Amino acid sequence: MNNVHIKKIKKSSAKFEDWFLLRSDSHSDSLHYDSRLEMKHLNQALERNAKIIDLGDLFDAKQGKKDPRASKSGQQGKRDDYFNEIVEQKIKRYYPFKNIWFYQGYGNHETSIIKHNEIDLLKLFCDGIGIDAGFYSGYLVLKYDINGHTARFIINVYHGKGGNSPVTHGVINANRKAVWCPDADLYLTGHIHKSWHLDTVQERINNANKIYYKENTFLQLPTYQYKRPDGNGWENEMDFPPSPLGAYWLRITYDSTESKLISEIMRAK
Repeated sequence: MNNVHIKKIKKSSAKFEDWFLLRSDSHSDSLHYDSRLEMKHLNQALERNAKIIDLGDLFDAKQGKKDPRASKSGQQGKRDDYFNEIVEQKIKRYYPFKNIWFYQGYGNHETSIIKHNEIDLLKLFCDGIGIDAGFYSGYLVLKYDINGHTARFIINVYHGKGGNSPVTHGVINANRKAVWCPDADLYLTGHIHKSWHLDTVQERINNANKIYYKENTFLQLPTYQYKRPDGNGWENEMDFPPSPLGAYWLRITYDSTESKLISEIMRAK
């Protein structure tokens, strides 16, 4: 399967603004996540008719019987069919937003459950709210038809890798990716529960042998899961710092003078 999702968006006028809620790592079946903040952003997305792009780890899913990370003090599930229970919880929680749920990717928590339990929690969730499951890494192409004119906005989506990155915050990965993955307009990643926005510029040469400059935007998405305040748990054992909470907004408009899409990034707090 080609790991490119093409989303066609038709506009009858060049005067528009499209909003996208960019989020990752909600871990919303954990007892230690900010439900109030998440619902605030989801309701804002409804008000703006924003499209939701989620990069995975929607599930925490650490309380399975054979999971060495399981802890009764962190247990949200109460039933013997724990995995079914947390899928049902997710469907109930997010069903009101199903019409604006634009893309759902996999995170390492979901792929770990597939590997060790042969259960695809994310597919069950996506089937439950009526959307297609995405992938861990790939491209999301927004293909605009603006009153007969076409324009593309290419998003590279990658859930992420590695540990907490307390010194670099994962920024070094952006510099590496720009070398071998040059075609995206926006690069999204999650996983490490950090938050930053970085713009870089590449010098390129076109088919007419003219130099031009391409700007790349890298966005590290934060989380909705907070550090346990009781001093226990994995993040406290590893002495990880607390994580920034929230998401980002992407706003896309069209410049008819230059015939190109314009993007703007804002933090959702």
